[in-house]
Amino acid sequence: MGPHDAFMLRRYPQAGDPPPCQRLNDGTGVYVSLGNPLRFPFEETTFICPGRVPITYRRTAPLPEALTHNITGHPRTQILAVMRAMRRQGIDTVQFDAASSYSTFSDTIGLQRLAAIAGLSVPPTYAPQTLGPRQAFMLRHFPVRGDPAPCELFPDGSGLYIVLGNPVVPFNDYRFYCPLRSPRFYSRAAG
Repeated sequence: MGPHDAFMLRRYPQAGDPPPCQRLNDGTGVYVSLGNPLRFPFEETTFICPGRVPITYRRTAPLPEALTHNITGHPRTQILAVMRAMRRQGIDTVQFDAASSYSTFSDTIGLQRLAAIAGLSVPPTYAPQTLGPRQAFMLRHFPVRGDPAPCELFPDGSGLYIVLGNPVVPFNDYRFYCPLRSPRFYSRAAG
């Protein structure tokens, strides 16, 4: 949708939500935004309402914790590019290594937000052994001599590695996947 296209949605207003443009008899509110409705989560969207002064408005209550975990800058661009390429290649789910979430660009909540932007789902519980061949497991690892190159290298020297399916094998035995390179699948060199 372009910047002059209106998107309307119906929602039961939650605590902290901006007032709807119109409230319907069932208690739901009608909200209107311009442009791509997937650019921002509901809580960060600017709404319009003809006849209201001012015509544009947004949430003024503090954002929920899920929206304060933001991955920004070049790492955000890198991760989003990888996730969008995965989606284009038929990957529909991504799970993040629980042991890898110790930096501003591998924050689990921030990664979940980027996955939603890219159109990938995230399982509600951490169970990497249940992942199928069209589901990705992403981990952050500091490469050492003999390790394959990561799919993406972050500013702190760590790398983004991806495995499709069940990742419950030693790191050295992984068959890695990177949607941005050719060939897409690669392994640790023998020796």
